[in-house]
Amino acid sequence: MAPEKLLLSKNEKRKYDSKCEIYSVGMLLREIAELKKPHSVLDKLELHDIVIGIRKRIQDKHYEPFSDDVPLDWQLTVSKAIDYEPRWRPNMSDICRDFYKLSENYSKSKPSLINISILPVNDAIKEHKLNNGDKQLAWNSFKFYSIINAEAKYWVGYYLFHHGKDIPELRSLNEEERIKIAIDIFKETADKGNPSAQLRYGMHLWKNESYIEALKYLEMSASAEDANAMYIVGKAYWKGGNGIEQDKEKGSKYLKHAALKDNAKAREMCIENNISYLQV
Repeated sequence: MAPEKLLLSKNEKRKYDSKCEIYSVGMLLREIAELKKPHSVLDKLELHDIVIGIRKRIQDKHYEPFSDDVPLDWQLTVSKAIDYEPRWRPNMSDICRDFYKLSENYSKSKPSLINISILPVNDAIKEHKLNNGDKQLAWNSFKFYSIINAEAKYWVGYYLFHHGKDIPELRSLNEEERIKIAIDIFKETADKGNPSAQLRYGMHLWKNESYIEALKYLEMSASAEDANAMYIVGKAYWKGGNGIEQDKEKGSKYLKHAALKDNAKAREMCIENNISYLQV
Protein backbone atom coordinates (compact mmCIF):
# COMPACT_ATOMS: atom_id res chain seq x y z
CA MET A 1 0.00 0.00 0.00
CA ALA A 2 1.26 3.47 -0.88
CA PRO A 3 2.60 5.55 2.05
CA GLU A 4 0.02 8.28 1.56
CA LYS A 5 -2.72 5.67 2.08
CA LEU A 6 -1.06 3.66 4.83
CA LEU A 7 -0.36 6.68 7.03
CA LEU A 8 -3.88 8.11 6.95
CA SER A 9 -5.52 8.62 10.33
CA LYS A 10 -8.92 7.07 11.05
CA ASN A 11 -10.79 10.24 10.08
CA GLU A 12 -8.80 10.93 6.92
CA LYS A 13 -9.74 9.77 3.45
CA ARG A 14 -7.70 9.71 0.27
CA LYS A 15 -8.70 8.32 -3.09
CA TYR A 16 -6.64 5.44 -4.46
CA ASP A 17 -5.20 7.08 -7.57
CA SER A 18 -2.66 6.37 -10.30
CA LYS A 19 0.25 7.44 -8.11
CA CYS A 20 -0.74 4.84 -5.51
CA GLU A 21 -0.84 2.27 -8.31
CA ILE A 22 2.63 3.29 -9.47
CA TYR A 23 3.97 2.76 -5.96
CA SER A 24 2.52 -0.76 -5.92
CA VAL A 25 4.09 -1.50 -9.31
CA GLY A 26 7.42 -0.20 -8.06
CA MET A 27 7.34 -2.44 -4.99
CA LEU A 28 6.47 -5.42 -7.19
CA LEU A 29 9.41 -4.66 -9.48
CA ARG A 30 11.66 -4.41 -6.44
CA GLU A 31 10.39 -7.79 -5.23
CA ILE A 32 11.14 -9.31 -8.64
CA ALA A 33 14.69 -7.94 -8.56
CA GLU A 34 15.44 -8.99 -4.99
CA LEU A 35 13.46 -12.26 -5.05
CA LYS A 36 11.97 -11.44 -1.67
CA LYS A 37 9.00 -9.41 -0.54
CA PRO A 38 9.40 -5.93 0.93
CA HIS A 39 9.94 -5.66 4.71
CA SER A 40 10.65 -9.40 4.87
CA VAL A 41 12.95 -8.75 7.82
CA LEU A 42 9.76 -8.32 9.89
CA ASP A 43 8.32 -11.73 8.94
CA LYS A 44 9.15 -13.38 12.25
CA LEU A 45 6.94 -10.94 14.16
CA GLU A 46 3.25 -11.35 14.91
CA LEU A 47 0.91 -9.93 12.26
CA HIS A 48 -0.08 -6.96 14.44
CA ASP A 49 3.59 -6.13 15.06
CA ILE A 50 4.40 -6.49 11.37
CA VAL A 51 1.80 -3.83 10.51
CA ILE A 52 3.14 -1.53 13.22
CA GLY A 53 6.70 -2.15 12.02
CA ILE A 54 5.86 -1.34 8.41
CA ARG A 55 4.04 1.85 9.41
CA LYS A 56 7.04 2.90 11.52
CA ARG A 57 9.43 2.24 8.65
CA ILE A 58 7.30 4.29 6.28
CA GLN A 59 6.93 7.14 8.78
CA ASP A 60 10.74 7.19 9.03
CA LYS A 61 10.99 7.09 5.22
CA HIS A 62 13.05 3.92 5.42
CA TYR A 63 14.52 2.49 2.25
CA GLU A 64 16.39 -0.78 1.93
CA PRO A 65 19.35 -0.63 -0.45
CA PHE A 66 19.29 -2.82 -3.54
CA SER A 67 21.57 -5.82 -3.82
CA ASP A 68 24.78 -5.21 -5.75
CA ASP A 69 23.72 -7.46 -8.63
CA VAL A 70 20.56 -5.46 -9.44
CA PRO A 71 21.28 -3.38 -12.58
CA LEU A 72 21.68 0.31 -11.82
CA ASP A 73 19.14 1.39 -14.44
CA TRP A 74 16.58 -1.03 -12.92
CA GLN A 75 17.30 0.49 -9.51
CA LEU A 76 16.79 4.00 -10.88
CA THR A 77 13.39 3.23 -12.43
CA VAL A 78 12.13 1.39 -9.35
CA SER A 79 13.45 4.06 -6.98
CA LYS A 80 11.46 6.71 -8.81
CA ALA A 81 8.32 4.57 -8.70
CA ILE A 82 8.48 4.05 -4.92
CA ASP A 83 9.35 7.64 -4.04
CA TYR A 84 7.62 8.69 -0.81
CA GLU A 85 6.48 11.90 -2.50
CA PRO A 86 3.67 10.90 -4.93
CA ARG A 87 4.24 13.80 -7.30
CA TRP A 88 7.74 12.52 -8.12
CA ARG A 89 6.57 9.09 -9.21
CA PRO A 90 6.61 8.57 -12.98
CA ASN A 91 3.65 7.61 -15.12
CA MET A 92 3.15 4.00 -16.17
CA SER A 93 4.14 4.93 -19.72
CA ASP A 94 7.46 6.27 -18.42
CA ILE A 95 8.15 3.01 -16.58
CA CYS A 96 7.31 0.98 -19.69
CA ARG A 97 9.59 3.18 -21.79
CA ASP A 98 12.46 2.77 -19.30
CA PHE A 99 12.15 -1.00 -19.30
CA TYR A 100 11.87 -1.10 -23.09
CA LYS A 101 15.17 0.80 -23.30
CA LEU A 102 16.62 -1.52 -20.68
CA SER A 103 15.66 -4.58 -22.70
CA GLU A 104 17.24 -3.07 -25.82
CA ASN A 105 20.48 -2.36 -23.98
CA TYR A 106 20.68 -5.86 -22.59
CA SER A 107 19.96 -7.41 -25.96
CA LYS A 108 22.85 -5.47 -27.53
CA SER A 109 25.54 -5.71 -24.86
CA LYS A 110 26.52 -7.23 -21.57
CA PRO A 111 25.06 -5.55 -18.48
CA SER A 112 28.50 -4.50 -17.27
CA LEU A 113 29.07 -2.47 -20.41
CA ILE A 114 25.96 -0.32 -20.10
CA ASN A 115 26.82 3.33 -19.53
CA ILE A 116 24.73 4.81 -16.73
CA SER A 117 25.06 8.55 -16.15
CA ILE A 118 24.86 8.50 -12.37
CA LEU A 119 27.71 9.88 -10.26
CA PRO A 120 28.52 8.98 -6.66
CA VAL A 121 27.19 11.66 -4.29
CA ASN A 122 30.58 13.27 -3.59
CA ASP A 123 31.38 13.42 -7.30
CA ALA A 124 27.94 14.90 -8.01
CA ILE A 125 28.65 17.65 -5.46
CA LYS A 126 31.97 18.38 -7.18
CA GLU A 127 30.20 18.44 -10.56
CA HIS A 128 27.62 20.88 -9.18
CA LYS A 129 30.32 23.23 -7.87
CA LEU A 130 32.25 23.40 -11.15
CA ASN A 131 31.82 26.69 -13.02
CA ASN A 132 30.65 24.81 -16.09
CA GLY A 133 29.42 21.74 -14.24
CA ASP A 134 26.62 19.60 -15.65
CA LYS A 135 23.71 20.52 -13.36
CA GLN A 136 21.43 17.97 -15.00
CA LEU A 137 23.92 15.18 -14.32
CA ALA A 138 24.33 16.33 -10.73
CA TRP A 139 20.55 16.50 -10.27
CA ASN A 140 20.04 13.00 -11.70
CA SER A 141 22.65 11.67 -9.31
CA PHE A 142 21.26 13.44 -6.25
CA LYS A 143 17.74 12.31 -7.10
CA PHE A 144 18.86 8.70 -7.54
CA TYR A 145 20.73 8.49 -4.23
CA SER A 146 18.28 10.63 -2.25
CA ILE A 147 16.28 7.55 -1.34
CA ILE A 148 19.05 6.14 0.85
CA ASN A 149 21.45 9.07 1.36
CA ALA A 150 20.57 12.13 3.47
CA GLU A 151 23.30 14.27 1.87
CA ALA A 152 21.87 13.56 -1.59
CA LYS A 153 18.36 14.29 -0.27
CA TYR A 154 19.57 17.68 0.98
CA TRP A 155 20.90 18.49 -2.48
CA VAL A 156 17.55 17.57 -4.01
CA GLY A 157 16.06 20.22 -1.73
CA TYR A 158 18.79 22.65 -2.74
CA TYR A 159 18.02 22.16 -6.44
CA LEU A 160 14.31 22.58 -5.82
CA PHE A 161 15.00 25.83 -4.00
CA HIS A 162 17.66 27.32 -6.29
CA HIS A 163 17.56 25.60 -9.68
CA GLY A 164 13.89 25.25 -10.53
CA LYS A 165 14.42 26.86 -13.93
CA ASP A 166 17.61 24.98 -14.78
CA ILE A 167 16.23 21.44 -14.60
CA PRO A 168 13.44 20.51 -17.09
CA GLU A 169 11.88 18.08 -14.61
CA LEU A 170 11.34 20.92 -12.12
CA ARG A 171 9.83 23.47 -14.49
CA SER A 172 6.42 21.83 -14.26
CA LEU A 173 6.20 22.85 -10.60
CA ASN A 174 5.09 26.35 -9.75
CA GLU A 175 7.50 28.28 -7.54
CA GLU A 176 5.37 28.14 -4.39
CA GLU A 177 4.96 24.37 -4.63
CA ARG A 178 8.64 23.86 -5.41
CA ILE A 179 9.83 25.97 -2.45
CA LYS A 180 7.45 24.19 -0.08
CA ILE A 181 8.86 20.79 -1.06
CA ALA A 182 12.40 22.14 -0.67
CA ILE A 183 11.69 23.46 2.83
CA ASP A 184 10.18 20.11 3.83
CA ILE A 185 13.36 18.40 2.63
CA PHE A 186 15.55 20.87 4.52
CA LYS A 187 13.57 20.13 7.68
CA GLU A 188 13.84 16.36 7.18
CA THR A 189 17.58 16.38 6.48
CA ALA A 190 18.26 18.96 9.20
CA ASP A 191 16.69 16.62 11.72
CA LYS A 192 19.02 13.91 10.42
CA GLY A 193 22.04 16.08 11.23
CA ASN A 194 22.93 17.76 7.93
CA PRO A 195 24.60 21.12 8.84
CA SER A 196 23.76 22.80 5.52
CA ALA A 197 20.12 21.78 5.88
CA GLN A 198 20.11 23.03 9.47
CA LEU A 199 21.40 26.39 8.24
CA ARG A 200 18.84 26.71 5.44
CA TYR A 201 15.90 25.52 7.51
CA GLY A 202 16.97 27.83 10.33
CA MET A 203 17.13 30.78 7.91
CA HIS A 204 13.67 29.89 6.64
CA LEU A 205 12.28 29.87 10.19
CA TRP A 206 14.02 33.17 10.96
CA LYS A 207 12.56 34.78 7.85
CA ASN A 208 9.13 33.65 9.02
CA GLU A 209 9.75 35.11 12.50
CA SER A 210 10.00 31.78 14.33
CA TYR A 211 13.14 33.09 15.97
CA ILE A 212 13.55 30.70 18.90
CA GLU A 213 13.04 27.58 16.78
CA ALA A 214 15.28 29.09 14.10
CA LEU A 215 18.05 29.67 16.63
CA LYS A 216 17.90 26.01 17.66
CA TYR A 217 18.63 24.82 14.11
CA LEU A 218 21.20 27.54 13.47
CA GLU A 219 23.11 26.59 16.61
CA MET A 220 23.14 22.97 15.44
CA SER A 221 24.72 24.10 12.19
CA ALA A 222 27.16 26.40 13.98
CA SER A 223 28.23 23.50 16.21
CA ALA A 224 29.13 21.65 13.02
CA GLU A 225 31.49 24.52 12.09
CA ASP A 226 29.30 26.23 9.48
CA ALA A 227 30.69 29.78 9.35
CA ASN A 228 27.48 31.35 8.05
CA ALA A 229 25.49 29.83 10.90
CA MET A 230 28.14 30.98 13.38
CA TYR A 231 27.76 34.55 12.14
CA ILE A 232 23.96 34.54 12.30
CA VAL A 233 23.92 33.00 15.79
CA GLY A 234 26.65 35.34 17.00
CA LYS A 235 24.80 38.38 15.71
CA ALA A 236 21.55 37.16 17.31
CA TYR A 237 23.14 36.78 20.74
CA TRP A 238 25.18 39.98 20.46
CA LYS A 239 22.17 42.13 19.67
CA GLY A 240 19.44 40.16 21.45
CA GLY A 241 15.77 40.80 20.73
CA ASN A 242 13.08 38.78 18.97
CA GLY A 243 12.67 36.75 22.16
CA ILE A 244 16.40 35.98 22.36
CA GLU A 245 18.15 37.11 25.52
CA GLN A 246 21.15 39.31 24.80
CA ASP A 247 24.43 37.57 25.61
CA LYS A 248 27.42 39.47 24.24
CA GLU A 249 29.92 36.97 25.61
CA LYS A 250 28.28 34.10 23.75
CA GLY A 251 27.70 36.27 20.70
CA SER A 252 31.33 37.37 20.51
CA LYS A 253 32.47 33.75 20.75
CA TYR A 254 30.42 32.75 17.71
CA LEU A 255 31.46 35.88 15.80
CA LYS A 256 35.16 35.24 16.50
CA HIS A 257 34.93 31.67 15.25
CA ALA A 258 33.07 32.80 12.12
CA ALA A 259 35.64 35.54 11.48
CA LEU A 260 38.50 33.07 11.82
CA LYS A 261 36.76 30.94 9.18
CA ASP A 262 36.91 33.94 6.81
CA ASN A 263 33.26 34.96 7.08
CA ALA A 264 33.36 38.54 5.77
CA LYS A 265 30.25 39.72 7.62
CA ALA A 266 31.53 38.32 10.91
CA ARG A 267 34.88 40.06 10.44
CA GLU A 268 33.14 43.32 9.66
CA MET A 269 30.95 43.05 12.76
CA CYS A 270 33.95 42.19 14.93
CA ILE A 271 35.80 45.27 13.69
CA GLU A 272 32.76 47.53 14.20
CA ASN A 273 32.32 46.31 17.78
CA ASN A 274 36.01 46.07 18.75
CA ILE A 275 35.87 42.28 19.05
CA SER A 276 39.35 40.82 18.63
CA TYR A 277 39.13 37.63 16.62
CA LEU A 278 42.84 36.92 16.26
CA GLN A 279 42.61 34.79 19.38
CA VAL A 280 39.60 32.78 20.58
